[in-house]
Amino acid sequence: MKIIKINDIKYKISPNKVFLIKDDEDDKIFIKKDSINQVIASNPNFFEFLNIEEIVIFDIDSEKIKFIKFNIDRNRKNNITLMSDDGDTKNDCLVYAEKLCILNKTNNNFKKYREFTGKGAKVAFREKKTNNQFGRSDANNFKVVITQILDTKEYCKINPHIGEAYLLSRLLYNHEDNYKLLEESEKTGCPYHSAAVIFKDGFNCNITLEADFSDKERIMPVFDMYYVGIDLRFLKHTFYYRFREQYTIKYNLGFKLPTLSEKHIELLESTNLREGKDVKPILLYLYIDTKLLQDSIRRTSNRISRNCRECKTTIKNKTKYSIRSETRAKSEPLPNNRQLHTKVLRKTQSERKRSKSKTQKAVNE
Repeated sequence: MKIIKINDIKYKISPNKVFLIKDDEDDKIFIKKDSINQVIASNPNFFEFLNIEEIVIFDIDSEKIKFIKFNIDRNRKNNITLMSDDGDTKNDCLVYAEKLCILNKTNNNFKKYREFTGKGAKVAFREKKTNNQFGRSDANNFKVVITQILDTKEYCKINPHIGEAYLLSRLLYNHEDNYKLLEESEKTGCPYHSAAVIFKDGFNCNITLEADFSDKERIMPVFDMYYVGIDLRFLKHTFYYRFREQYTIKYNLGFKLPTLSEKHIELLESTNLREGKDVKPILLYLYIDTKLLQDSIRRTSNRISRNCRECKTTIKNKTKYSIRSETRAKSEPLPNNRQLHTKVLRKTQSERKRSKSKTQKAVNE
């Protein structure tokens, strides 16, 4: 990717000239008309969340290229703006990245997304190399981050697929008390920044859609573009270099750390930390684990399928499913058992009607 000027406006353009995004933060994206079918196929149904604003022709490198300009549809009931379900702005980059990645798992079907998540984040991210869950707690996140202390060039090679995400994290700012020890210039940023990949142009260019918690009033997410690789000409366009300085902090001996294993202590000591030393951020590669989503569903609603033995109806024409198990839990059937439950329920209702009919007949006689 590179930066070009069109009518005195700076744009980021992808290697094969498929994508064009304003260099400043922008909630609009230009996609080459001749490539639109391939882009649509790469992320099914995602374009249902977008509107076509206009079709434009740009002269790039003496070639006239037709682009379709898209913006995000904010009038759609189920949209991908930064508005939460209760109407308030919800601009957490990690929560938003998780939302887009879970949507990708469902082919951007909001009904299936709701079945997975309900409302809010479900901590369904895992770190790619270690498969450790990310997002459970500050202490847990710190232990995941510390295992990924790598050479800078390795961070530049990190290349999430569509439906996966980057996460750049400060190494030591994982406790709220540590915030007080940061220098004033370091307090402007968040402890991490995450972005979900929604499109690609070739192997080494990722298109993301991002939130930014530091801009709490923002409603529309931002499209951005990143290079993947170690070509010195483009390093500044990698995700790591784009945010590295912003997320660098100076080490303070007063920083509080969680309880660490010997392995984690060795990893931390390998960075040769000392008072006032710059501590560079760590870049992670996150992916959605659908098993964590399923576990979240079971924990939230106490759904049990394997121990389900009987369905019963209750008063006021409402149906509840009684589960006979060691935990005496109650639940609705999971989707794969719905036919079985429906069949048993209909049988129960039918038997009740016949019983009622017999009783009425006996009364009349």
